Amino acid sequence: MITIILAVGIRNKMNYSKVMNPQALTSMYGEVPDFAGSEISEINFKRDEPRVSVKFLTQNKPRKSPAKWPEKYDQVCIELSFIGSRCVSFSEWGHANVVCEILFDVVDDVAAVTIHCENNSRLKLICDWVRVESVRYGLIGTP
Repeated sequence: MITIILAVGIRNKMNYSKVMNPQALTSMYGEVPDFAGSEISEINFKRDEPRVSVKFLTQNKPRKSPAKWPEKYDQVCIELSFIGSRCVSFSEWGHANVVCEILFDVVDDVAAVTIHCENNSRLKLICDWVRVESVRYGLIGTP
């Protein structure tokens, strides 16, 4: 059993064995970024595969931004899909779903994922694979 805990103040190397394309993040960040402090803006449940997709908005900028990105941006949108999802539990969705902890365990060739947010929102699931769907820059500006 491998246990990875990503939480505020704790940085651990993630086991990439269940991530289909970690290079989408590691080429920019050097590793899978710490999602603590990120906001979950969207969760989609799809019956195909079945799959749960989560969109994170973070101000944690990569060390190496893609050349096509503008010089000035203030957030990064990272979308992850959890493929072959089952045993899904979801509660307390709210307006500000700021991640305080992500638990990622690989046991018997499946990944167990738990995402806790500051507002008590929680997503728990078991999946076969994690896939990085997209990494995009964003500009929300300042008031």
